[in-house]
Amino acid sequence: MLRRNVYTKIFAARDDRSGTALAPADVDAADATLAGFDRVVVAEWLEAPQTAAWLGDLLCFEHARGVLSDVPSLARARRGRGGKFEAFRRDSYASPDFYRELRPHLADLAARNALDLDLYGRATRRTKARMERHWRSTQGSEPPPWPPLPCEPGGHCWDVDRGGPPRDAARAV
Repeated sequence: MLRRNVYTKIFAARDDRSGTALAPADVDAADATLAGFDRVVVAEWLEAPQTAAWLGDLLCFEHARGVLSDVPSLARARRGRGGKFEAFRRDSYASPDFYRELRPHLADLAARNALDLDLYGRATRRTKARMERHWRSTQGSEPPPWPPLPCEPGGHCWDVDRGGPPRDAARAV
């Protein structure tokens, strides 16, 4: 069974068994729930100095302008690659045919989860604004540039519109 807009349902406290379609008001309800959280951490920004400073000041670990010392890195660890599917993965991700075949599936996935994508955008904008305010008040300067989010210009994205591998396909392998 394919799930649709799971995060919107969870944060809007919608019962999935009712069969009732979600509405834009449900995204508003889910967004209001997230807005009530003290912190929403964006995984794609874990390595950003702004995140380290924000969490470091909250959790009392030392940092110098968002650069950590004496604590483990906040970077997401990628699992080790290897095994019999490594060649398949490498060849597939480098092939435009792979992405042309995947294109309708990715478009369908995005359409089925449009409300979740909207919720993600709202949450990241709010989190970014909070972290920038924190940075300005504690560091006394403008924050450094942000790493791009998936599917933003410069971000890692399965390039559905282009029908080929993402510009940074090597990161996906």
